[in-house]
Amino acid sequence: MKLFLILLGSFPLFSTIANAQDSLVKKDNKIYYFGENSYLYRGETIGELKMMNVLSASGDKEVMRLARISNRSHNSQLIGFLAIPLVIATWGCLNKIKQNNAPPSPGAMYLQYVPPSHEAENKKLNAIAGTCLVLAVACPVASGVFKYRRMKYKRKAIELYDQKF
Repeated sequence: MKLFLILLGSFPLFSTIANAQDSLVKKDNKIYYFGENSYLYRGETIGELKMMNVLSASGDKEVMRLARISNRSHNSQLIGFLAIPLVIATWGCLNKIKQNNAPPSPGAMYLQYVPPSHEAENKKLNAIAGTCLVLAVACPVASGVFKYRRMKYKRKAIELYDQKF
């Protein structure tokens, strides 16, 4: 078997492929991007969580600070999911206003008469629905801002780590 591998390595094409594979596996301490959320570190492919652990365990205060800001921004990015219950709350408030404005019986004529007892409630529900709708739009926007901030500080932390180590 060894003889076969030695003979195989003597061909230029196979030796070029072997050299290319050796050059891809880097054993230094630098962190290389290897896809969207994957990184190459010491010859291994690691995920974002392990890469953040490497940055946090580096011992350098500036790298650790940038990694911590990136991690906080990652956690704050989840605020975008708050838009779902806010849209449901808006829909519920508007549905209740519609029920308050409905005629008392199915055969009654609809005259846009709102009893005084429902007027105050409708005003409150309108305010709540409007607030929920504005927040439902703002949550995904804030999530995008936090994602941009996370990527920016993560990139800075990796660059600084690569310079120092």
